[in-house]
Amino acid sequence: MKRDKPSKLVRLLFWLGVILVLSWIFLWSGFSFYKVWKIDRQVKRLERELSQTQAQNDSLRRENNRLKTDPAAAEEIAREQFGMIKPNETIWRFKPATPSPDAKKGGK
Repeated sequence: MKRDKPSKLVRLLFWLGVILVLSWIFLWSGFSFYKVWKIDRQVKRLERELSQTQAQNDSLRRENNRLKTDPAAAEEIAREQFGMIKPNETIWRFKPATPSPDAKKGGK
């Protein structure tokens, strides 16, 4: 018994169906490979941000503990950031030297 070849239209419809199903799987469905790949990239980026934030929190926690327990550290911050001084203490602030007009022109 001889089988007839499927017509060109049937083959075309078959391959269009295959392409449609594969494109749905790879591109458009809710769990397509493309969407899973994008979500995976986003998860990795968020994990890096989380790691950086945790490191920053640890650093701030150590600094906070140091300021609570070390009076010298608290004094250092008070002096540097708030300009506090001890009684009968004088602070000298120096301005950076400005170049003379001759030095700007390259003169002697």
